[in-house]
Amino acid sequence: MVVNQPYLVLYKLANQSITEPGGNNSNATLFTLNVTNPSNATAYNISVTDLMPVGWNYNNTVNITYRRNITVCTISDGVEVACNSSEVIYNRTWNETDINISQRTDNGYNVTWNLSKLGTSDHHGVNVGMIPVNVTCNDANTGPNSCNCSSLNLSGNQRCRSGTGEYLEIRVIATTWADADGGINGTGAENQNNVTAQGQDGNGTPINANWILNESVNVTNVEPYLILSKSANTSIVGIGEYIEFYLNTTNIGNGTAIKVNVSDVLPYGFIYNDTDYIRIGNSELDVSLFEKCKSITFCHNVINPENYPGCYLNCCNESYNPNKENTYYYNNSCNITIQTTSNKQNVTWYLNATLYPKESILINFSAYVTSNASTGTNTNFAYANGTFLSGEPLPEAENKANITLNITVCKPNLIINKQISDVDSKTKKINITVKNIGCGDAYAVEISDELPIGWIYYYTLRVIKENATGSKYDIPYSIILGNPVIWKPYDSIDPLNLNPDLYANESISVIFYVKITEDAREGNNTDFANVSYKDADGGGYSTNTSNRSDVKTPMEISKTANVSTVKNGDYVNFLIHVKNPIQRYDPYTGQEINFPEGCIYNLTITDKLPETWTFNNTEIINATLT
Repeated sequence: MVVNQPYLVLYKLANQSITEPGGNNSNATLFTLNVTNPSNATAYNISVTDLMPVGWNYNNTVNITYRRNITVCTISDGVEVACNSSEVIYNRTWNETDINISQRTDNGYNVTWNLSKLGTSDHHGVNVGMIPVNVTCNDANTGPNSCNCSSLNLSGNQRCRSGTGEYLEIRVIATTWADADGGINGTGAENQNNVTAQGQDGNGTPINANWILNESVNVTNVEPYLILSKSANTSIVGIGEYIEFYLNTTNIGNGTAIKVNVSDVLPYGFIYNDTDYIRIGNSELDVSLFEKCKSITFCHNVINPENYPGCYLNCCNESYNPNKENTYYYNNSCNITIQTTSNKQNVTWYLNATLYPKESILINFSAYVTSNASTGTNTNFAYANGTFLSGEPLPEAENKANITLNITVCKPNLIINKQISDVDSKTKKINITVKNIGCGDAYAVEISDELPIGWIYYYTLRVIKENATGSKYDIPYSIILGNPVIWKPYDSIDPLNLNPDLYANESISVIFYVKITEDAREGNNTDFANVSYKDADGGGYSTNTSNRSDVKTPMEISKTANVSTVKNGDYVNFLIHVKNPIQRYDPYTGQEINFPEGCIYNLTITDKLPETWTFNNTEIINATLT
């Protein structure tokens, strides 16, 4: 006795081999699940489960179809001499609420169709040979016996065979999302989509799953992958100069990126100036069509504000654009905008661009370098963002869309050196030299010297400029007398002094003389020198130095005698008086002053007696202190 055991063969196919994350049916994958019972036994209570990979979502069931063959043969002398077969197809209605979706531990989902929940089938009239067949199948659990030959009107020499080759077909739509496995740099990753089925034999015994064959299909999930490069027209920029930046955002993946925007965070002290060029894919935008939103105050205070672009643009409405005065709209469109922060340090190009594989966004813009920029290396940061077709944001970890660029900012840096030398007891020579050791240019250079009390400016000998190659030459200058004395380089060709006075590694030396009057204080006198200057942006700087120079005033000495005539053998009393002249009235303070620097130490008084005169003795030494 032969016992027939049913078994199921599964076959799965997809309408495409490549997909990418997206939430609409235009990018969805249509899977077809074929379940066949090739045995001579009937399978009952069939359920089919699709094991969706991680990141794949079930959308809907398109339809479920049963297929089977009905064969009618002509009998002659008990032998089948002519047979005709036709495939009977009948669709079954499916209620989506009967779908059983469960999440697996790997975060994938199992989608199960329990076919016992199939509704009434459609009726399809077919012809088997010349015989019309009206097929009715009301019970999905009874297998091939539900669609048999009992309704056929056969002649005496005809025989009907039914139930051979029956199988069912489930057509289902699924889409991938951002968390689906995707290839890096467009290499792709296979997402194996498996299917399984279960059922029972006539005794209610579960069918062994090992008899399920051909149960998987591979669909490669491709994703967009953005990279961003950035360069500048120079790596070194000075204060008050403009710098050009070039941004290139490229989709090197095999998927499509949408809603792509680009941002740039300029270093502190850099401010956005203008956008010169934008190209998205093969389309270049006419940047002249960008119109700047005007502030409400501006629009309300002008006559005929309708004549001013940016006052009545819909997209300049305050509710849409709180930073309206810092926003530029393209061709009156709110879809493409350029927006900066109030300090113009951050700029974003809201392009909402679609980048297909290998397409790029090119942006060329300029920035102005203010005096607030830091000397040395400044880091410029740019980034791009976008979404999958599904609208989910592109993950930063998988998209190299961030880039930094280092720009060196040059500022002027002037140092000052001063030398004082004695010409004679009443004249001093002073040489003040300022040098630009920075890499930026110095404007509006002013050299000043504050003289001590009793020092009076005499005249300027020369003002000499030395360039970076070592060449020296006299330059014209203007002078403001007073205390301090101020020297300003002067160029008759540039009377407003708009050009730099000192480029990098250049120096200016001022050589002048001063007279020392009796009001000068004894000892070290401090002389102050200063240089003030500006950068190209108008930022001000100053550097100063001080030198101490000794001033020696002759001691005041007097000598008197108690007699005016003498003869041999007489004694004469002499009085010698010595005074430190620093102990004098100071007109600036209104007091008698005695600076510690002017104190006299190790005082020696020498008296040269005439010949034949002999020293007798010292009677007294008195000291008067103030």
